[in-house]
Amino acid sequence: MGATVCCHECHCTRSNPPRCQCDDIKPQCHANCKLCRCTRSQPPQCRCMDVTSFCYPECSSSSVTSTDE
Repeated sequence: MGATVCCHECHCTRSNPPRCQCDDIKPQCHANCKLCRCTRSQPPQCRCMDVTSFCYPECSSSSVTSTDE
């Protein structure tokens, strides 16, 4: 669990404060992730299940596009 803290697919509710969650699936969760879920496949597919009041910055080097919501 030492991946860079960034997110391509972050979705937030319209509540105040917002409840945001990153929907990225990566080989490992970032170091700040408190609740990481991974498949047992090789390579693993992991997703950070944390709900925060913000979105992490967009990842800079990947072919995945982001959506703004």
